[in-house]
Amino acid sequence: MPLCRGRSALLTQCQSQSYLPGPVAAEEWSRFEYYAQFVRVLRYSTDETIDPSVFFFLQQHARGKPLFPNLHQLVWEHATPELVSVITPSIRVLHLPQDYAEMENGSQSYEYGYRMRRHAFKQLLRGVLERLPDLAELTLPVLGHEAFWFPLLSKPDNHFVTQGIHTLHRMKLSILQVKDR
Repeated sequence: MPLCRGRSALLTQCQSQSYLPGPVAAEEWSRFEYYAQFVRVLRYSTDETIDPSVFFFLQQHARGKPLFPNLHQLVWEHATPELVSVITPSIRVLHLPQDYAEMENGSQSYEYGYRMRRHAFKQLLRGVLERLPDLAELTLPVLGHEAFWFPLLSKPDNHFVTQGIHTLHRMKLSILQVKDR
């Protein structure tokens, strides 16, 4: 069985890591852009690992436009900052379930690399939520200490950063229903 195989026109998979084997040809990018507009639900599960450089290169090709302009539901099971590359204002449902894949370490030592990526993810989360005006349902992992949630409160009235959320799920703690306004 070969170690590396072509997964699609864009990605190559080597063992369990997907990556771009070279520059993205104009024809491949055009095909990606065409089909990306039809994506409504996107799930990046812990069963897959895509090298962070893939998201970086796709964002470069997009030239500031959303990668998936009509995305309505995003399930992102990795506590990684690459989440930012697929955020689009059309998202209504965002699920960021608990990340049990602590092996995600950016090719660094097991715990140190994972903690770095999770910290970057946590720092970006407020900005991500502010870019989702139509967000109605949100699932968030515990992400460590309860103090993590404090920056997500708007000042001075301590309301949650995204007021349009109807349902907020915090993994492993409780389910909080936010009233419609």
